[in-house]
Amino acid sequence: MLLTRRRRRKLEIAVVVILLVAAGMLSIKLFHMNGATGLTTTVTEGLKEVSTLTTQGDPLSLDDFTRVKLGVTPGKIFLVDNCTGMVIRTSMSKTLTIQRGMDHSYDFRPDVYDTAYDIMENYGILPQYVKITKGRDDVYYAQLLMGKENKLLDIDTKPSDALAIAARFSVPVYVQTDAL
Repeated sequence: MLLTRRRRRKLEIAVVVILLVAAGMLSIKLFHMNGATGLTTTVTEGLKEVSTLTTQGDPLSLDDFTRVKLGVTPGKIFLVDNCTGMVIRTSMSKTLTIQRGMDHSYDFRPDVYDTAYDIMENYGILPQYVKITKGRDDVYYAQLLMGKENKLLDIDTKPSDALAIAARFSVPVYVQTDAL
């Protein structure tokens, strides 16, 4: 069976993600909502399940987060709410891919975020939102929440990567209010 370039690229990306998970370089949290027991969180590192926790609270809450608008210039990401905001410095290539996502335009060859978009859309996995928090020494962290049916996947990622995906799907971006 011959694979088209696009299908082969999708398969390559899927294999890379599987290998990263297997190598333990990517940790994920899988949430499963069950009406009887509440929210079950399973944390995996590589292919090994590290912990499972069932809670009655909502770890996905957006309390203490503010919805922001996304803007970019070469090398800078702007997250703005009315008169307040924050700037995240990143590479010019990252801001270019975020801008292309916001414009819904493609380069002559798809980048990794375009490929991820195609894979996620094909399998019905949709991002729900991005949450950005500030750590120590002006380092920012992001959570990309994705879902399919009653399953949610919370991915810990760099803000620029989460925003590149969020821009392609036009999903809301939230910033920890204290970080603005």
